[in-house]
Amino acid sequence: MNANPESPPSPPARPRRLRRWLTIIGLSLAGLLVLVVAVGAAVLLRPDLSREQLGEYVSTDSRFLELPGGAVAHYRDQGQPDAPPLVLIHGGLGSLHNWEPWIPKLVESHRVIRVDLPAHGLTGRIPGDIYTRESMVEFVREVLVELGVDRFALAGHSMGGGVVLLYALEHPDQIGSLILIGPEGVPGDEGYDVDGVFIDPDAEPAETGLGEIELSLLDRLLAKVGSPWVVGETLKYMMARDELVTPEFAARFGRILRHEGNRYAVALMFRQYAAVMHDPRDLEPRLGELEMPVLVQIGELDPLVPPAVGEKFHAGLSRSTLEVYPGAGHRIMEEATEASVADALRFLDALD
Repeated sequence: MNANPESPPSPPARPRRLRRWLTIIGLSLAGLLVLVVAVGAAVLLRPDLSREQLGEYVSTDSRFLELPGGAVAHYRDQGQPDAPPLVLIHGGLGSLHNWEPWIPKLVESHRVIRVDLPAHGLTGRIPGDIYTRESMVEFVREVLVELGVDRFALAGHSMGGGVVLLYALEHPDQIGSLILIGPEGVPGDEGYDVDGVFIDPDAEPAETGLGEIELSLLDRLLAKVGSPWVVGETLKYMMARDELVTPEFAARFGRILRHEGNRYAVALMFRQYAAVMHDPRDLEPRLGELEMPVLVQIGELDPLVPPAVGEKFHAGLSRSTLEVYPGAGHRIMEEATEASVADALRFLDALD
């Protein structure tokens, strides 16, 4: 007798439907995450720009100088050719354009030389990819040797202040006077307040050579950030008055920062600074070595280099003048233009 075997019961429909819905929900969430990341990237990230795309920032005064190591320096040499030379060094993330508010007054009585540092402006990324303070000093020295300038006044803003401070310590015979504007080089009592840039001062020196330092994936991603909103908010943090950060000002600052290779090189610069920075006092112990006159200019509301740090410079230098500008933040050239350039010229003229 043939009997049909009993068919196995069908699995309940609900679990299948549940799995299907979970799959749909999972795919939807993944798609939403991809969309959020894509929108975030579109809002925050910007591509590099070539020198040709930044042609509006190349003036008839711009010159490009190839140095022995292969770097091509963008500089401007303006003013009175036979007058005392004044060399201007901009701060981190900036360019020689940072000095524009001062230039009309300075060129009336001085030969004014300003240069884009490596990783900045239209100099940009350089062969060898070394961007320490020491390498910046050597870069500036090479430019001045090529220009035949061997005795000059030297001014530096922010990170550029640390560069010119070290330059004066290493080549004091070349410097007639020094102007430090919101300068890096001497930290506050609690050290530098820049997360991830300066490492633990008690740590052992890194065994990895500077040329072997590589950027993480996150570093590389952050090095593409360049939206006008991010640039504008960064400038507003540095400056005491938001209204000074006009769309035109932020656009110029941000577009030059996007010169091809700049942001990658700046990120590398921060890592290299961290690898060699171990003394929590930085250059403060060496201030007494400087014998030339020094003008220190500080913004009263500077969040990066407050007046207390200006006092430390003033106390450590043997021949210094300290000027504090009420209501000004970190970018004194834009925030207190008339007073700061007048003080700079008065200081320089008294020495001529």
